[in-house]
Amino acid sequence: MAEMAEGTQAAEPAEQAEAAELAKQIEAAARTVAMEGIERTEQTELAELAEQTEAAEIAAQLSFRQAQTALELCLAQLQASDLDLEAMVGLYRRARCYADRCEQLLSEVEQEILLWDPQQPEDPASPYAP
Repeated sequence: MAEMAEGTQAAEPAEQAEAAELAKQIEAAARTVAMEGIERTEQTELAELAEQTEAAEIAAQLSFRQAQTALELCLAQLQASDLDLEAMVGLYRRARCYADRCEQLLSEVEQEILLWDPQQPEDPASPYAP
């Protein structure tokens, strides 16, 4: 019985060392996976930023009617298709750029509108102030 207890005690440190080594390997693997996930996340964020910048640059060159049409097409795609999350987010961001362009152009036109009082035609027209 004493021999069995000594054998068990001798096996315990070996098992403990093996378990500790296994725990280190698992921890190292978890760190590697986490770092790869962070790298993928950073790459994805950079790609999304580049895509958004490109969409904003394209939208900035559109007329109101072109931006409105592009916005309507984006919205129709968002409503009609089964997109994965990444595609849906990209489409939403492009739509937001087109909507921003429409709002910008409307704001510019609003500032150009002149008020003219037909009852006092001799007075010059004044800029619109909301």
